[in-house]
This record gives sequence, C-alpha cells and structure tokens, in this order.
Amino acid sequence: MYKKLLLVTIIATSLALSACDSSSEKTDQEQNESAHSSNPDILPYLNIKQQSANFALPFCENKNCIDIDIQTIQTQDTWLNSWIEKNQATAIQDQIGLNQNMNLQQAINAYVKKSDAWQAEEKTNKAYELTVYTRMAYQRNQYLLLQIGLDSKQDGVNTTERYYFFAADRKQQKALKILDFEKAYTYMSPGYRSIKGLDRFKLENAGAVNLLDFQVKSAECVEDTCHVLVSSNYKITMVGSGFSVKKPLVIDRVSKETWIRTEGKWWFVKSE
Repeated sequence: MYKKLLLVTIIATSLALSACDSSSEKTDQEQNESAHSSNPDILPYLNIKQQSANFALPFCENKNCIDIDIQTIQTQDTWLNSWIEKNQATAIQDQIGLNQNMNLQQAINAYVKKSDAWQAEEKTNKAYELTVYTRMAYQRNQYLLLQIGLDSKQDGVNTTERYYFFAADRKQQKALKILDFEKAYTYMSPGYRSIKGLDRFKLENAGAVNLLDFQVKSAECVEDTCHVLVSSNYKITMVGSGFSVKKPLVIDRVSKETWIRTEGKWWFVKSE
C-alpha cells in the first residue's frame, strides 16, 4: 500500500538531491534577489501569496445554486501562475470525467453545465458544491511540487480530501511527471535495473494509495551516500465483511531512503 507513495517520493527526493548539487539553499528573499542580480541561473524569489481564484459563476435566481470556492496561490512568476491555473482546471475536469485542454474558467463552465444537467434530471437534485485548495508542497531552486485538494458534493455523493500532485521545472518552464513509472525507473540504482526490468518495476509498484501530503524532512550525506527521511500522510479505504466500505483511515509514516551518487547522478537504492 506504500507503492504509489514510493513513486512520488522517488522523483521528489531526486529533485531535492539534484538541487543540492546545483546550488546552496537560499533562506532569505534578499539573498535570493541579490544572487539573481549577479547570477541569472538563480531564479527570483516567488513571494507566494494565498488568495481566492479569479473566476465567474452564472447568475442564479434559485435557492439551489451551485457553490464553488477556489483558493489558489499567486507568485511573481507569470509562467508558474498559468501552470498552477492549468492544473486546477485539470483537477476540476477530473471530477466530471473530462480531460481537455481548458483554462480555469472553461473548466468551471463545464462543471456548472454538468451540475445544471444533474438538477434537470430531478427536482430534488441539489446543485454541485466544490471547494479547491492549493499549496506548494515542495520547493527547491527551480523544482516545485504543487498540491491541489478538493472537496465536492455532486450527484448525491460527498467526496473529501481528494488530492492531486503536479511537478514543474521553473527554469525550463515545463511540467514534470511524478507518477510516471518510466521516469521513476530511471532513478533506480544500476544494480537494481541490472536484475529487474521496467515491467517488473511496474508490477512491484502498482497500487492505489491516496497520498495526502509528504515532506522531505532531512538528508544526511557522507561523500556519495545520502540517507533521506520522508514523512508522509496517506489515506486507505478498508473493506469490511460483506464488501462494506469502512471509514477511510489516515496513516502517518516516516520512511528512510538511501541514495547513492555515481558519475554525478543520484540513484535510489530500494531496500528489500
């Protein structure tokens, strides 16, 4: 049940270790801005601010109106702001079974349309409710990990704490895949890959755990070996007798990962 978690932390930890190699961590906005003025390879301070997203809802004359609340984050990076909005649109679309190239307003319009169709089926059907909350789960130099959480009430079903994770490279201005088996496999140590192919890796790491949050707590490195502590929270749904679904359990876990560096690249060493 830890397998989906493993894929996320492998890639996030590799980003952290790579960032350590490329530049020392900046802990102050003034240091960052000063460094950026003398070194264009160091990206400017993001200055992240929490705020309500900018979108419009149609006018509603009824008491049973759709309710959408989206909390977002705003930064000084224009490309990053657009990327965040794009991922919010992706998460919202996923609630209604869509996966199209939409901006945030278009995704909301589609969600409203789906709600209207649901209400039109029966007079007792209530309009959809959607709450979206956004935070930067991880940031180190150009690498970012975005977390988007949703609570919803739609089609008579209540959903809480559904989370999505998105990774990006600010410097290259491109998205990174974090649940990509092929990508995660490239970080496995040469010894592991010499005896286990990609298909075996996929088989070992297939699973469905709802990751809520995680944090790279610390890294102790001696020469070319690092021991990394990762703290994570995830939710699992237990099935009782007669296939009845029990209340989901939220589990806290701290894991220790071992990484080695050879020829300038970090590799994950999987414990058996």
